[in-house]
Amino acid sequence: MKDIAIGYFEYWNNQNLDGLRSLFAKDVSLKDWEIEVAGIDKVIEANAKIFRDLPGIKVEIVKLGFDQDTIFGQLVIHLTENEKISVVDVLSIENNKIKRIHAYKC
Repeated sequence: MKDIAIGYFEYWNNQNLDGLRSLFAKDVSLKDWEIEVAGIDKVIEANAKIFRDLPGIKVEIVKLGFDQDTIFGQLVIHLTENEKISVVDVLSIENNKIKRIHAYKC
């Protein structure tokens, strides 16, 4: 499961939508403080919009935790060179694919 987490954040930092798609279940859902979408195409589209709106955005992993089917990521999201936020991502895994992504701003 650690490989899924590392892959997800690496693909995200590289803004690699095809890589992200390869990790997602077809019925993946994404929910954060601004977005709530379901289905692989809508989740990819939501990520593409984030990358368009914030082309320099990067994730810094502070700590990762794992449960049987869940990945917890304590993160710092660098929105721009001078702006960052603290976030916790909870990734639910099913059949070695990311089924749900819940992000919480701290």
